[in-house]
Amino acid sequence: MSVLTNEERMLLCSLECRHQAEALTVLTRFASDLQAEDILHSSIQALITKLEREHLDYMTETENIPNAFGE
Repeated sequence: MSVLTNEERMLLCSLECRHQAEALTVLTRFASDLQAEDILHSSIQALITKLEREHLDYMTETENIPNAFGE
């Protein structure tokens, strides 16, 4: 069963990060550039928290998404 939502998986895939640690770095940098009131900031912050706290298989969570883009 997937831990991430489809939207979260698509975002991670669009970042093209191969590892969870790399995704956390990119998302943290991106979140720091946004204003705290921004709705995107809170969504990214929630995803960062999920990646830090949940035990998930990053590769499995993100491997099937390119097919959703028709690649």
